[in-house]
Amino acid sequence: MPEIRRLAQQALQQRPEWFELHALLGEVELLANNPTSALEHYDRAEQLGRPAPTTVRDHIRLLVGNGRYADAAKLLDRIPETA
Repeated sequence: MPEIRRLAQQALQQRPEWFELHALLGEVELLANNPTSALEHYDRAEQLGRPAPTTVRDHIRLLVGNGRYADAAKLLDRIPETA
């Protein structure tokens, strides 16, 4: 895990606007039990692009877990409905 984090952070220095890297680091931090850092990366990934549905799910869980209900509701509203 430390090697993945190091490589992703190195790539992020070169491409700070790539939402995929923030999403990846969010997942790494979540797996490493660092929810505050995970939430920061998920927030940034959402600002920059459209993360995968599983990333959005984890992001919403962290938002709710941190009492950020309005932010979670906004994120839910942006998810398209399926038939």
